[in-house]
Amino acid sequence: MIYQTTYQDQDIVKRIEGSVGSSYSLVQRLHWKGIGSERIRILRLSPGLQKVLNGPIESGNIEIRPKGVLVHFKMFNETFAWTAPFNSIRFFKNGDQYTIYSDENYIKFESAFSKRSELDTFINKALRAYKKYHSTLPTD
Repeated sequence: MIYQTTYQDQDIVKRIEGSVGSSYSLVQRLHWKGIGSERIRILRLSPGLQKVLNGPIESGNIEIRPKGVLVHFKMFNETFAWTAPFNSIRFFKNGDQYTIYSDENYIKFESAFSKRSELDTFINKALRAYKKYHSTLPTD
């Protein structure tokens, strides 16, 4: 789901927290050695996201949450957040490019800088959070 987060709206905050969890505490952020990615260059959006945004998106960043990831980006003077819960997310890597799929939407991106190893490290953190989330789910 994509939300306009330019202005803080408690209803939107509650929906985001319901989807991907609330933000980590300071102690947890220090334990993870950071929960946010460096700036990413967005290469392609799924048609569903393009239709909602209806404008150019060039860069953004990714935040790890307890139940998913939150992708933040700006278009003109507006800020948006795309929620990708761990129960429906998939990560793919092709060379220096990454793709995050959630439900029928995706974002294809690469590092905005030449520090590919930092983005690799962040994606590995996101995968560890993904595994941790799935290890805490009850088994049937």
